Amino acid sequence: MRKKTGIKICSVIFALVIIFCIIAGRITAHSYKDNVELDKYLDNKDVKIAYYGMGYDSVTNRGYLDNDEIQCVDDLKTKDVVIVKARLNSGFKRKIYYECILSKIDIIACYKGNLKSGDSINIFEPVDCGFKDQILCADGYSMMQQDKEYILFLKTLKNTYFGLDKYVYAPNSTLYSKYMIGSEKLKLFSEEELEEHEDMHLYSEMKEQEVYLYEKTKYDKYLKLKKEVMQKYK
Repeated sequence: MRKKTGIKICSVIFALVIIFCIIAGRITAHSYKDNVELDKYLDNKDVKIAYYGMGYDSVTNRGYLDNDEIQCVDDLKTKDVVIVKARLNSGFKRKIYYECILSKIDIIACYKGNLKSGDSINIFEPVDCGFKDQILCADGYSMMQQDKEYILFLKTLKNTYFGLDKYVYAPNSTLYSKYMIGSEKLKLFSEEELEEHEDMHLYSEMKEQEVYLYEKTKYDKYLKLKKEVMQKYK
């Protein structure tokens, strides 16, 4: 009798564990953004641009360089940095992930690293599309645009999930690792335009801005570094 009772209890516990796992799995699945295409998200023309500061303590910086410590192009040349000229891959549907998007780029030229012209690689861009009406741009980062060419300073990350490639890449600085070739004069925003919702710009109207900044010191440094980059790599 005890044996039968024990079997019944074990069966009930096993069933409860299975149900719990199914529920937990569904909750976890819904927490991921990898089934959300960026283009569908941007169909909402009311989405606005918002600035947010990353923070550079050991917990929040996620391996990015501290932008305040970057003073010249050589500061971007970390040991394993890859420096390339590239454009977005026109056939790739960009995906939204937690606090970033996944893009694919085509290499035009490689100035440092083992990549070559014609290669295509996946990169994470540090923008958060987890909100319905705002794109949070880490330290003013602006998403790459189709039909534009860029000089990029990338860090190499071991790929464990995103496709079959051995590596995936990301800017080694949220602010100073991407420079659009041939862009027009950069706009210096006001703090309200990037921080106060009622004053924020629609992404559809400002998407081709190379960077979103309101602090003049960072703005001036970006222009200085871009001039150096264009002289050296363009």
